[in-house]
Amino acid sequence: LGPTFGSLTSLTELLAHDNRFTALPKELGFLHNLVLLDLSFNNIELVPPFNHLNSLKHADLRHNRLREVPRAAFGQLTSLEFL
Repeated sequence: LGPTFGSLTSLTELLAHDNRFTALPKELGFLHNLVLLDLSFNNIELVPPFNHLNSLKHADLRHNRLREVPRAAFGQLTSLEFL
């Protein structure tokens, strides 16, 4: 994901599974209309705060290298239904 990734503000679904990602770009936080985020089957070790993704309902982080998901990463997302 390149530096212009954050300009895709109308994006509602991001299917980025099976990509060997080890980290998430900070620009992901600019995708305010994102409803579905699938980052499963990557190598992600740390989840940054997603506090600005107010439309997010579904976040799939299965099969990564996460040891924990900090409460602050998703704590303020009132629309979140699946994690």
